[in-house]
Amino acid sequence: MRRSYWCAVLLLTVMVSSASGQAEVVRTGTLTIRITSLFGGRLPEGSLSINSKNGATVFSGIVKDEVIVRLAYGDYTVGFTSKFLTDVHRKVTVDQQDCFVVLATDMAEVVLDIPHDPVSVSVRVQPSEGCASGGLWVKLVGVYSTYLSERRIAPGGFALFEPVEPGSYVVMVIDGQEVRATQSVKTFGSVTVVNIPLAHCGDVKGKSE
Repeated sequence: MRRSYWCAVLLLTVMVSSASGQAEVVRTGTLTIRITSLFGGRLPEGSLSINSKNGATVFSGIVKDEVIVRLAYGDYTVGFTSKFLTDVHRKVTVDQQDCFVVLATDMAEVVLDIPHDPVSVSVRVQPSEGCASGGLWVKLVGVYSTYLSERRIAPGGFALFEPVEPGSYVVMVIDGQEVRATQSVKTFGSVTVVNIPLAHCGDVKGKSE
């Protein structure tokens, strides 16, 4: 009788453990990876790798333009390498059904004796006085790259960003808690000049009222 009792207990334990294991469903999502130049153009095909947080490779292959990979929820490092291009790596977190990341790169510093030097972006804001206390400041954000930097606007209305990789950017002028202006810009030559006109403070207050 006692032996039958312990057999029943053991069987119940195995059934509970099996049910618990089946309940632990691994959540997955898709990660769309887009490969582009710093100007948003197409690049030659290259090698893409995805490594988990512990360094294990979960994906490796030759890709071009875009690829979609299904992954378990978690943290990963995505890397892209190609001949004559600068290697690029990004840390990403898959925490929802559809995730998206852009890997932007361009020619290495010297390719076929063609220099690939950083450039400068000069922003001029007029009028140079802000409506809120603290003055104006400007932010330069990469459209395809991960570049992000801020500068306080000098009394003459100027702000200089350097060194900056050639590419596409968005300039934002901030006044206190308000974004006063935004403008997209593509670098050209060694120095790209961006002129941003602002409405006068009286006009801004009138519209807000």
